Amino acid sequence: TWALGALLGAVNYGSAHFLLRAVAALSGPVVFPTNSVAILLGAAGLGAAVWGERPSRAGLVGLALAAVALACLTA
Repeated sequence: TWALGALLGAVNYGSAHFLLRAVAALSGPVVFPTNSVAILLGAAGLGAAVWGERPSRAGLVGLALAAVALACLTA
């Protein structure tokens, strides 16, 4: 339990450090939505790869709309 907690803490710290460095280099209105969409896409991919989850049609449409919104934000 301690080892898994330490691993999770290290990953969480790395994520926060990366996010703060990104905000220092880029504008916040681009970084935070990009981070959110990346978390959604990563969680969906992890669920499909590890647990064999199949997203519903509405879930796939939501992921696609999030990606399109991100592309519109950076354009």
